[in-house]
Amino acid sequence: MTTSNDADLLLAVLVQASNSSADPDTSVSITLTVGGLVVCGDLVPAWVWLREVRGLLVEGSGTGADGMAHVFGMLADDALGDALIRDATDSLEDEDAPAQALPTTIHLARAVVLGAHHHQELAGGLWRGRLSHVTGWTFGRFEP
Repeated sequence: MTTSNDADLLLAVLVQASNSSADPDTSVSITLTVGGLVVCGDLVPAWVWLREVRGLLVEGSGTGADGMAHVFGMLADDALGDALIRDATDSLEDEDAPAQALPTTIHLARAVVLGAHHHQELAGGLWRGRLSHVTGWTFGRFEP
């Protein structure tokens, strides 16, 4: 297993395990430090996050929102399909198969960004970031 851009290997493995889940209730509370900010939320599979984004876009009334919602829906379905395939083939490990690349992004639901003097709940509670930008993390949510 390799990770790129100096991302924390343990965090990348945790995200990979999350992304591999076909269960929509898969989540774990996590707190990250990113660029001097603290980001708290629930780590969710990428496909769950994509479906939530699709839902936000469907609710939106902006020009092109329906088209963007369709694209995010297709991405979510593809990611879920990948998770279902991994789930079904986990017991068929092939030592000759190439190692799966670790993820480069992390997806949070019910996310809050905490700064020095404020905290900001995000639209729809969704946050996505690069694993290589995370400088520290712990399980659970930091509550000021």
